[in-house]
Amino acid sequence: MNRTGSAVVGKTFRSYCSFFCSGNADGEYYDTTIGTSTPAAPVTPGAAYTIANGTGRILAQPTRSTATTSWTEDRHSARGHWTFTPNGDGSYTITNAASRQALGVDSDHTSGRAWGAAPTVTAVPSAGPTVGRQWFVVPGRTADGRATGTVRLVNRYSGLVLALSGAPGRTAETTPTRAWTDTSGSPVGHGRTAPEQTLTLRPVKTAAHPAHTAGRPAGDSERMPGAAPRRR
Repeated sequence: MNRTGSAVVGKTFRSYCSFFCSGNADGEYYDTTIGTSTPAAPVTPGAAYTIANGTGRILAQPTRSTATTSWTEDRHSARGHWTFTPNGDGSYTITNAASRQALGVDSDHTSGRAWGAAPTVTAVPSAGPTVGRQWFVVPGRTADGRATGTVRLVNRYSGLVLALSGAPGRTAETTPTRAWTDTSGSPVGHGRTAPEQTLTLRPVKTAAHPAHTAGRPAGDSERMPGAAPRRR
């Protein structure tokens, strides 16, 4: 695939580290291949999931905001739940269960593929999701090919992966694939780790989230249709 088109023309991304790489190397390539030997889809279309990193942080969309953040735990809020819709070519549109808006980066400007670009959650155009709102779910595997149960989410436009952390200013970001922890102290690595981008998709064991209430997206505190009124 390429940076601006929607057609898949390749399945391997090569990320390059220039300074302070693993083992203190001055340069290193790291390949991420989109492909699997198993035919099963990594997610169930339409089902809601939490997206958690290796330390348990959960991807979320703040109320009344198009930004993204990460929580330290699942707050059982639709703001932290996401659905995956297949685009028909192996990629997915990832939609927030509360706002019905799609996760992505700005594909109209090169800043959307810059290292550390923060993903946003915005409405899908009537023509369909742009390349910045399309993601590949890449299953994790050990060196000998065994499935780890984790995934990386690779953005189609940038080739970068979604990462979550508790670090101020980068609670949710897109970064090059890494398999090591940065210990150099450089502003580029900035202590980033592999678990930040090694994600687990956990099915949400609740009733389906309401799509809209009174013409607007369902919020965190709105009651489900048919539920009894709350006593005061």
